[in-house]
Amino acid sequence: MSTPRKGSGQKPKIPWYQDVDGFRITGFLSVDTYKSALAYKPRPDDIFIVAYPKCGTHWIQNILGCIFREGTAFNSTLELFSE
Repeated sequence: MSTPRKGSGQKPKIPWYQDVDGFRITGFLSVDTYKSALAYKPRPDDIFIVAYPKCGTHWIQNILGCIFREGTAFNSTLELFSE
């Protein structure tokens, strides 16, 4: 794959997929991120929110945040994801 010239207005193409350790992953995911996910070890106090898209996941995140913060709501979305 050739690199576009500087100032040509073309973005470099991202491959549809890439093979990493015998697994085919999307080209939008970095190899480091993929390997980091495989090395993840959950702790006993980890909580996973698993739902279909548009099924209230954000709402559940806020409820859990309020429970852990003893009823105090988040002031912004940034605060929700940074704490």
